Amino acid sequence: MDNFIGKNVLITGGSSGIGLSTAIRFAAEGANVYILARTVEKLTQAAETIAQARQSPSQVVGTIVADVSDWDALSAALGPWIEHNGVPDVLVNSAGFVEPGRFDEQDIALFRSMNDIDYYGTVYASRLVVPGMVQRGSGTIVNISSMLGIFPMYAYTAYCGSKYAVRGFTDALRAELKPSGVNVTLVFPWDTQTPQYEYENQHKPQLVKEIWGEDGVMSADSVAKDILKAVKNHRYVVTPGFEGTLVYMLCHQFSFLVRPVIDFFIQRAWRKVHDA
Repeated sequence: MDNFIGKNVLITGGSSGIGLSTAIRFAAEGANVYILARTVEKLTQAAETIAQARQSPSQVVGTIVADVSDWDALSAALGPWIEHNGVPDVLVNSAGFVEPGRFDEQDIALFRSMNDIDYYGTVYASRLVVPGMVQRGSGTIVNISSMLGIFPMYAYTAYCGSKYAVRGFTDALRAELKPSGVNVTLVFPWDTQTPQYEYENQHKPQLVKEIWGEDGVMSADSVAKDILKAVKNHRYVVTPGFEGTLVYMLCHQFSFLVRPVIDFFIQRAWRKVHDA
């Protein structure tokens, strides 16, 4: 896709974080941007911010109120929208939720919540737009996984499960859609400064903080910048930032070392926390 002028871009989770930053970037490139989320107030504020980034006042910035984890509600919202606006040129599945915690202590309902939003939210939105993209013979689906969709981490059993699922789904979707002319992009962000990251930190066990610290947190805009480059260049895998790219390469080139290295850092942090 050479440019985005006049293209329609739909972004779930577009009222904050990576979704909002991506929406701003697309608007600055001349696209019509539609953001989808659950909260009217946040959508309204986000739309005002996106509108300020437009190349032209003729560009449309629209909002859709819906819950990506509710198939019936999402279908009811997107069905009429697609009939009126047509199938989007780009769908960015950015809606996500994470709350860390030890498996033996975490409420089982959180496993369902993360799976419903992170995984099924991605599947549902994609299912509603892919048939039209295939019929048209063009389009791009961008799915956002996580670095924890590549390697496992202490206190993230629910989140890793949902993001590994996004990764597997997207790998299969890419293979299926390749002959039809529909492109797929899979993003593995490192820790990114977003409202969701702030919420995550409130629930992060001390042991995890000892392992990672607070260094290397990316800006949402830097992730968004890499997403736009990938869509333009029809690139499949996106690993924003040096740390993310390094981890991705190590996990693929030296996968036999990943678990021992993770075990080492967890055991070192465990001793530090419990000896304190």
